[in-house]
Amino acid sequence: MEGDMPGTDQHVYQLGCDPVVTLTIVEDEGSLVFILDGADDTTDIDGFFFNLKDDSVSPTLRIFPKVDDPNGDVIDFRAEPGILNQLDNGAQTQEQFDVEVQFGEFPGSNAGTVNDTGFTIWVDAGRPLTIDDIDLTKLVAVVDSDNGMGMALIGGEGSGAPVTETVIDVDFQLDNGTNILGSPLLESGIAQADGWFAQGGSVGASGAGDGVLRLDAIALTGAVALSFDIHSVNAQNFEASGQYGDSLRVEVQLDDGSWVLLDEFVVDEHTDTFTGSLTGQTFGDGAASTMSYSGGILDQIDGEVSFRLVADISAANEILRVDNIAVTTTTGGASQTPVVIGAENFDGLHDPEDSDLVRADGDWEVWDDALHTDGANDGRLVFEELPADGPVEFSIDAQGINLQKFEASGRYEDTVRIEVQIDGGDWVLLDEFRVNDAGDALVGSETGQQITDTKATLDYAGGVLDTAQTDVQFRIVSDISASDEQVRFDNVEIRMIEDAAEECEGFDGAQSGDVVSDQFAGVTVSAQRAGDAADSENDAMIFDTANPTGGDHDLSYAGKGNVIIISEDNDSGDADDNAHGGTISFDFDVVSTVSSLTVLDVEEAGGSIDLFDVDGELINSVAIPAGTDNGEAVIDINTDGVASMDVNLVGSGAVDDLCYTPQEEGVFCDQYLVEYDELILPKIDADPALDTTETDMGDDLLMV
Repeated sequence: MEGDMPGTDQHVYQLGCDPVVTLTIVEDEGSLVFILDGADDTTDIDGFFFNLKDDSVSPTLRIFPKVDDPNGDVIDFRAEPGILNQLDNGAQTQEQFDVEVQFGEFPGSNAGTVNDTGFTIWVDAGRPLTIDDIDLTKLVAVVDSDNGMGMALIGGEGSGAPVTETVIDVDFQLDNGTNILGSPLLESGIAQADGWFAQGGSVGASGAGDGVLRLDAIALTGAVALSFDIHSVNAQNFEASGQYGDSLRVEVQLDDGSWVLLDEFVVDEHTDTFTGSLTGQTFGDGAASTMSYSGGILDQIDGEVSFRLVADISAANEILRVDNIAVTTTTGGASQTPVVIGAENFDGLHDPEDSDLVRADGDWEVWDDALHTDGANDGRLVFEELPADGPVEFSIDAQGINLQKFEASGRYEDTVRIEVQIDGGDWVLLDEFRVNDAGDALVGSETGQQITDTKATLDYAGGVLDTAQTDVQFRIVSDISASDEQVRFDNVEIRMIEDAAEECEGFDGAQSGDVVSDQFAGVTVSAQRAGDAADSENDAMIFDTANPTGGDHDLSYAGKGNVIIISEDNDSGDADDNAHGGTISFDFDVVSTVSSLTVLDVEEAGGSIDLFDVDGELINSVAIPAGTDNGEAVIDINTDGVASMDVNLVGSGAVDDLCYTPQEEGVFCDQYLVEYDELILPKIDADPALDTTETDMGDDLLMV
């Protein structure tokens, strides 16, 4: 987010997702004012980290208020490029930063609650400090860290690049490589193990020890994925059903506390293999198979999430062995955009069919500007069929009334089903809602989402909704037994996910001999001849293949138009490529997925295309094959998260037709639990005088 304040240059960023700290940076006559404000009054801001674009300013960076000034909250300030990641209480961020500011109510301690604070920094070197001196791609506040459960809240001018991290990686081995023997709880990442037993570098369940194997909970806003290796021992002994039926359930717990089934495995007694009830994945005796879970509800996490395996096995000689459990998270932007293709809020309508989005309403009604269904007004509420040639999403607000009167089963059972029809096929269940045992919620059979007495949004995405090729249609089927059992629906929205448009730049908007820099939207181009210094003049030049110059007839092509060369002598009046090659660099305005690049007249082997992320780390390198005189080759690159790209040519040649897809720009949010080098308990006694129970002048320590 960014906004303007009269008379100032102000930049506002959201740090974190839940909780949230708002960061405001104001340029003020050569100084920068930082203001941090917790959205929740209970959020305790303990530290703030950021990077500088130019490390050389760090020795002269100054701060106000000074450290331990009684008129401020700053208890520590350091500017040491690339090494700072720890607060005084031991809380550590995942990476190192250039600048660290710590806060607390008492001198020398992070103790107390600092919910809103600020400071001013400037350079004591005779020059102004501006927002351009700060690396705004990652700004981190550490909050609530005094009790060993601190969070790092991340924000900034996000490039849209998705970030995927492995947050749980369990191989049932100790750090020294020896296998864990006994309790799986010895392995980091395992929160509960019941009767499971670690042996031989894996963990097992059998009739002699089964139950729940639960992983640690993680917090994020984004997508999560689970994978693990599994095989059976003595599959022929397992039973599929009956008194001695055996099963393995894979479940995920969402932020509302509900456990949702991802798969249930039972043996096929004819083939001695196990097949997942929802995914169709299989395993058996012998070599382990990898089970993977992603997409659907796992792409919509906003809060805590946890996975568990639930084994129910009847005999000791029926064994399942699991290894290499991994949980990955993906946060950040995307190269896809949701487009609303149908929406209705039912305001001012008298009947559901008054809406252009409703095809048939059964006996449903509109009450108080919302869809209404009960025992006297139920049936099928069918929405219009909508054209869709890509993934779709469906959301609708729902609220239950008199939920304690609903029945889950029997003659008077009550159900509400949400279904979808893709490309004119069969109706597919997305959720069937029935009342829970407590009588305070209708719970979805497939997603675990709930309809309660408070209006809340139901969201559906992934799975079958990703398969639409021509059209999509939704319906809600209400079967309710009594008129005082009521459900209201409102604010329906149907979205199609469209891929961001691919850009293919042919460099045709320039003249032969033009030096290339930022003439082409979305990318800045430069080049250096082989052997030139990095700061030498830009050698990237336009070459017209329809009218070759400089004697370069091997760059004569029909219908290719302009290409980019590395100029031999920077003579714009006689464009000529350098025989000894060099590097052509592309810096993308927005992190992009690079699809392909065309190279022309490349005859020497050893060239490459190197691709880098926003941190300048190499993420892929693609070889340029040696071709023929006047040859042409399209190089498939297909790399996500590219911020810059270098085309390294060993000899002469040219490039053309750069095809890439900009990923979505905008502010991103992310967060994670900090780690601790060693939890240092905060000092909380600000008064050095002896209390009535004290025997010394030392500070008290908060014991947790």
